[in-house]
Amino acid sequence: MSWDRALWPRLSPLLDRALDLEGAARDALVASVRADSPGLADVLAHLLAQHERLLAGSFLDEPAVGTDASASLAGQAVGPYTLERPLGMGGMGTVWLARRTDGRYDAHVAVKLLNLSLIERGGQSRFRREGTLLARLSHPHIARLLDAGVTAAGQPYLVLEYVDGDPIDRFADQRRLDLAARLRLFLEVADAVAHAHANFIVHRDLKPSNILVDTGGHVKLLDFGVATLLSEHGSVSATVTGRAFTPAYAAPEQAAGEAVTAATDVYTLAVVLFGLITGRHPTLDPDAAAEVPAALRSVVDRDPLLLSDAAARAPFEACERRATTRSRLVRACRGDLDTILARALKKAPAYRYASITAFADDVRRHLAHEPVLARPDSRWYRLRRFAVRRRIEVAAGVVVVAALVTGTAVAMRQAAASAVERDRALEQMRRAQATNDVSAFLLAQARPADGRPVSNADLLAQGERLVERRFPRGSTVRAHLLLMLADRYQENQQFADWRRVLQRARDEAAASGDVALQARAACAWATTLLEQGGHDEALALIGGTLDGLASDRALDEARAACLLAQSIAARQGGADPALAVDAAGRAVALEASLAASPDRELEALVALSSAYSARRQYTAAADTTARALVLLERQGLTDSMDFPALLNNLSAQLQDAGRSVEAVAAGRRAVETARRLDGERGASLTMLTTYGVALSSTGDHAAAAAAFAEALDKARAAGSARRLVTTLASAILDRADVGDVARADALLAEGMRTLTADPSAFARGLMEASAARVALARGDVATAVERARASVATLDTATPTKASLLPAQTFLARALNAAGRFDEALTYAGRSVAMARERLGDQTHSSQLGLALVEATAARAGLGQTDEAARLAADAAAQLTATVGPAGPG
Repeated sequence: MSWDRALWPRLSPLLDRALDLEGAARDALVASVRADSPGLADVLAHLLAQHERLLAGSFLDEPAVGTDASASLAGQAVGPYTLERPLGMGGMGTVWLARRTDGRYDAHVAVKLLNLSLIERGGQSRFRREGTLLARLSHPHIARLLDAGVTAAGQPYLVLEYVDGDPIDRFADQRRLDLAARLRLFLEVADAVAHAHANFIVHRDLKPSNILVDTGGHVKLLDFGVATLLSEHGSVSATVTGRAFTPAYAAPEQAAGEAVTAATDVYTLAVVLFGLITGRHPTLDPDAAAEVPAALRSVVDRDPLLLSDAAARAPFEACERRATTRSRLVRACRGDLDTILARALKKAPAYRYASITAFADDVRRHLAHEPVLARPDSRWYRLRRFAVRRRIEVAAGVVVVAALVTGTAVAMRQAAASAVERDRALEQMRRAQATNDVSAFLLAQARPADGRPVSNADLLAQGERLVERRFPRGSTVRAHLLLMLADRYQENQQFADWRRVLQRARDEAAASGDVALQARAACAWATTLLEQGGHDEALALIGGTLDGLASDRALDEARAACLLAQSIAARQGGADPALAVDAAGRAVALEASLAASPDRELEALVALSSAYSARRQYTAAADTTARALVLLERQGLTDSMDFPALLNNLSAQLQDAGRSVEAVAAGRRAVETARRLDGERGASLTMLTTYGVALSSTGDHAAAAAAFAEALDKARAAGSARRLVTTLASAILDRADVGDVARADALLAEGMRTLTADPSAFARGLMEASAARVALARGDVATAVERARASVATLDTATPTKASLLPAQTFLARALNAAGRFDEALTYAGRSVAMARERLGDQTHSSQLGLALVEATAARAGLGQTDEAARLAADAAAQLTATVGPAGPG
């Protein structure tokens, strides 16, 4: 049936209303449309009939559909994308190949148009927000969600990375992949699912058609989060017609309408693996019609086949497509694979693997001929698996028995060493499993059955309670998990909880007797001392901890963590920039040699970059930041929160170099990216403050005020007096510069109150400098000079590197110029010029140098030295134009 695509704006809402109705109610709607527009009613009836036929099948399980109805949408614009041809159609909607046509970039994408009947009233706004959260998924085996929106007609759509590939089962069959190759493909899928679970996102609709293998032989997982988008907090229709899962691949809890958790993806991925290995479904009869009610009853009521039993029923063609015979396939499935799949397909979620990672790890152990955890751990079983791995060694063992008798002493020493390695490996396994258990618990709580929203803070508090209940005091696992939770609290900007949980971790590590854990906990605690201005105390604690670590390779991970903390402490205290660079460089080298976690290597690179900046080695700092960005890109993590964090660091480094215009661009990108990636927290306190300072330095005070207002809200909630003081000081400076005395006074009063929680010289010096600026803005020059002089004296004792002293000293020169005390002003301006030139490092221009030259110019002019004043003014103009632009101060 052909029809005019111009009908779509009228047809789309009618189709969505009809899809939400059944039987007589739907017929009545079509009849009412026919009374006014027979042609429109004919098209509506045709599409509804087509929809009913498609519901009996699986979404995207068949090749691309080319109906007249679908083809008529070719050329339609959906946001900035133009539809080209249909890729698939099903009960949830249609998928189109499309191209972006707004000039931003030229590439194909997959656009999924979702049935409006799946979204209840008010769901569109949540759909947009959830699309932003799902865009955080960045993994080489996940087809990225690029965009999500709602058309002008109210039709929700998703824009996904277009993958040119075949469904995983078709790909494996066409290439006659053997069992090992199929298991390796499964592991790529499992890694992608585990990445999403780590971000508290469940797929809910894993099936072969959502798992494509590209031309390079690598997996790409599609539709990750579509069900999450559609079923969050009551926004999805509860009817089977509007189901957000495929019945044949549903878990029992989905079929029964119960809560969906990470265990749901364990089950559905097991169904996919079962079919990939045997060509059969674990519960569905292949000869029965795949009707929705029958499929759902089968999932709930029938026990899954044993994998080897299903293999015994595999037809000759299926075995041939697996490059094997039926008897060999049965032997390969019997034993470990039977046990692994049986556990993953348990009806009750609590009896399945605790996580996708645990499921995948057992498959990896099977491939490596190692003992799997799902199997009873008998001595004979371990011996048999060892014999499979070491056939030659076991055979040779018969020959060397006599030699072993004569080498008893050596053997005993080797056995002792092996026991240490074994115990270490078992401890690491226990920690990993405990971490998986906690992550799985948190993930389950992230999607509660009653639909209540759960914040990150709530999840972390529940995680604490879980650790308290499940793991005994003094155990290494408990200390390890508390350290992990402390890191999460810091990431969530809950600094009081961060310190509290770190102290608990220190206590548990001390009770456990684990040297590595004790070192990690001590060095982590040292970073909390920095928040209170205790730089010397922090450096002493870290130095003592490093000295106490033996030269044991097993302690390198703890050593790297302490070197990282040492670099941060040496840089923030300003006492030893050379130590900051040396410690961070050693941490980078250690993390690279360990090759344990790209995240830790990234953290070490960031510390090294900041240390270079502290030594005014700005080119080296920028190069190191570039290395960190490349590392992120290599991991496919440019849409992770590490990316805006690095941009923020770059903005701060550019400001240190006096390159404020570039700093604004980097800061803006950091804030915008963070807001896009994290719908709950948005840009961090640090990002907003850095951005506000850059904006203020270039004269964009309106935008700076907005950034500081948001930063102050976060600082007040964070529970860190040091962060609040530094943010207040920056905001006061901005308000004083534009003459907003009332606002500056209010912020100054808050800052003075905050000194009771942070009475350090650094905090007091910042507040004295802020008071001086407010006084000058009010016109009280005498007070401005007095407070500025006090700030310089205080900061001179607080910061040996003079980082905060330089602007305070320049302002003192400004206040003295305003008082007509030009000789004194010239003295302080000259000191500031010298200090700024010293801080240039490998740069040629600096905004701080430009501002110091402005005050030197004013002092020379006040003394009647016009020629020298003119020369200095030209130099100042060149410095400021190159760094802050014509709109900046000075």
